[in-house]
Amino acid sequence: MKRLCTIAFFACGTWILPRSVPAQLRGPELDLAIHQYLQPLVALRTFSGVILLARGDSLLIERAYGLADAEHSVPMTTESAFRVASISKSFTRALIGRLIDQQALAIDDTLSRWLPTFPSANRITLRLLLDHRAGVPDINWLPYSEEASAPQTLAALIDSLARTPLDFPPGSARRYSNGGYAVLASVIERVTGEPYDIVLTREILHPVGLGNTRHQHDGELVPNLARGLMPSPVVSDGMVAAPYQAMATKTGSGSLVSTGRDLLKWSRAIGTHSILTKDRWRQMFANDSSFAFDGRSPGYMALLLRESDLTAVVLANNYDAMVSEIGGALVTLARGGTPKSLPVVAPASPEDSTDQLVGTYRDPEGTSQSPRTFEVKRQHGHLVAYRGHVPVDVLIPQGQRTYLLRNLWTIATFATPASDGAPFVELKPLYDRPTFRAERIPSHAQLDSLPADILVPIYVAALRYYSPPPRQVRWVEKPIALTDTSYDELLERLGAKFRSLPGGESERAAGGILRVTNTQ
Repeated sequence: MKRLCTIAFFACGTWILPRSVPAQLRGPELDLAIHQYLQPLVALRTFSGVILLARGDSLLIERAYGLADAEHSVPMTTESAFRVASISKSFTRALIGRLIDQQALAIDDTLSRWLPTFPSANRITLRLLLDHRAGVPDINWLPYSEEASAPQTLAALIDSLARTPLDFPPGSARRYSNGGYAVLASVIERVTGEPYDIVLTREILHPVGLGNTRHQHDGELVPNLARGLMPSPVVSDGMVAAPYQAMATKTGSGSLVSTGRDLLKWSRAIGTHSILTKDRWRQMFANDSSFAFDGRSPGYMALLLRESDLTAVVLANNYDAMVSEIGGALVTLARGGTPKSLPVVAPASPEDSTDQLVGTYRDPEGTSQSPRTFEVKRQHGHLVAYRGHVPVDVLIPQGQRTYLLRNLWTIATFATPASDGAPFVELKPLYDRPTFRAERIPSHAQLDSLPADILVPIYVAALRYYSPPPRQVRWVEKPIALTDTSYDELLERLGAKFRSLPGGESERAAGGILRVTNTQ
C-alpha cells in the first residue's frame, strides 16, 4: 500500500494540507454521498471499519461497516477499537515535547546522555530521531518463536538495533524509521525511570481525556478491539486472520490502540491543549491546523486527517483498505466537491470462459540467471494467482478481462497483441509503482509446434538457472512428450537432469526435453 511522504514531515504518512473552504454538504445529503462512495469498497470486502467526519468538535458523520469479528459474526460499531500503527508516532512526538517543556531533556540532546553505548551516540540527537534523519534502521521486530521462553521487549529491540549498522551518517539523509521511534521510547523510559506506557498515559492520554486509547501489551485483551483481517488468497469474498504481531517491539512507533472519537479528540488537542506550550506545539508539529497521519499493521489500516476545521478519521480492520483515499473523499464531499473516482468497482459478473487466461507468466523482475514466474489457475470457479505452489491472490472481476488482486492491490488486465506476439497481462499497482507487463509462457502442449526462437530463451533461462555459466546449445534433438505440468515443474525436471549428469552431458539431457537450435 502506498506511503505518503513530504519534505516537511515527521513520519511517513504525514503531509501538510492547504486550508479548506467552508463545508457545503450536511445531514442526509452528505450521509448519502459518503454511503454511495463507499459501497464498491464494502462490496469488494476491501473496507470494514469505522468512518468519522467532524467540523470542529461537532460530528457530521459517524458510521460503522462490516464485522468486528468475522469468525463470530460480531458487527462493527462506532465504539470498536483498532490498532492505529504509525499514528502512535504522533503521541510519542508529543510526549517528547512534554518532557522538553518539563526541562527533563532538550531536543538537541545526544544519545550519549541517555543511551551512551548506542552506535554514534554522540552524533544522534533527539531532533534527528524525531525527523527520521538519524540513520537508525527501519526495524521494529525481532525473530519470533512460538517456543520462546521469554517475551519480546523494547530493550531487546534496542540491543538489536545497536548491533545493526546505521543506514547513513546521522544528519546526512532522511529515511523513514520505526527503529528511530523505538529509540525515542527507550529515551523516555531512561529519562523518567518508568515504562513508556505509564508515562504516556499520565502525561498525554489522561490529560486529553483519551480513555479508549492505550499501549497494547502482548497478549492483552482490549475491550471492543476489532479483529484484524486480510483478504483470502483463494476465495473472492473471503477473509483470513492477519498474521501475529508482537507489540512490545512496536513501542513508541506503532503500539497504540484507539477509537474514532478518541482520535477526533487528539486531532482537536494538537496545537491547542495545555499539555504542551504554544511554542512547543509549533516545534513538534510543523502545521498544527492541517495535517494527516496514517498507519498500517497486519490486519489494520488507520488515518487521522485534519484540514482546518474539518477532521476525518478512517479505521479499518482490513489490511487492504484505502484509508487515505477514503479520508480525502470525506473531506471533499463535506465541502460539496466531487472526490476522485475510485480505481475499483463492485465485483462484476464472472466471464463465461476464462480458460484462455490460465497459464504461466514471466515476472519482468526476474532475470535470465534467475527467472521468476507466476501462474494463473482456475480454482473453485475463480482465477487464482500462484507463486510456485503458494496461492497469492484471487482475481476479482472488474470488467472485460480486467481483475482486482486485493492482497497485491493491483489491477490485472489480460490482452492478446494484434501481431503474433505472446499474450500478456498488464499489472497496474494501485499505489506508487509503475504499470508493467508480464508475458505468458507457452503451455506445454504448444511447445512442440512453436518456432525454435521462442523455445531457445525458455531453454537458456532454465539452463542458466540450474547450471554454472557459460552454457551454449549447439545441436537439435527430437523433443519428448510433455505432460500437463507447470513451467516451474518443467524447470525442476530440467534441473534434476542437470544435477544427475556430469559436465557437458547436461546439455544433451536438456536437449532431449526441448527442441533447440544453435545459439550463443
